[in-house]
Amino acid sequence: MQGHVAKDHVHLFLSIPPQVTISRLLQWWKGKTAHHLLGEFAHLKEAVLGAASVGARILLLQFR
Repeated sequence: MQGHVAKDHVHLFLSIPPQVTISRLLQWWKGKTAHHLLGEFAHLKEAVLGAASVGARILLLQFR
């Protein structure tokens, strides 16, 4: 894995097994990142949940 961090974006070069699709990798990565950030910055949780629909709130609250 290699990478480069810029002010407004990140470039990553990854090697993944052929059976792992790029979309599945990014879905997993986005979920892990969101979970980590909401854990670290608790004040963002209300802002995110406040904008979510009722169904999304119920789903998110089930996985606390």
